[in-house]
Amino acid sequence: SAVFPGHPRPRLANVDDPADFVLDVTPSLTAKTEAALCHRTQHALFVRRSSREAGRQMTVPEVIMPVESLHVSQFDPDRNHQADLAALLEPWVEINPH
Repeated sequence: SAVFPGHPRPRLANVDDPADFVLDVTPSLTAKTEAALCHRTQHALFVRRSSREAGRQMTVPEVIMPVESLHVSQFDPDRNHQADLAALLEPWVEINPH
């Protein structure tokens, strides 16, 4: 979870990785939620802080974020990895902060 202005849960963002892409994954939210629900041993971790902040017990589906943010590492300075990734992710890209 790369950091970007307006991140819905800044405490989860990696402040050392500025987002190159912020993706609206709403169309895949059901699949993302189903995947999270498969990790039963992690459910308490997923909901703990959100429940405390909300003052009530939250459920896993309630805490799943409809956005994903990515930071691109440039391994080869002669290749535009960001453009390569952008082409792959183009259907989902909502914001490109750079």
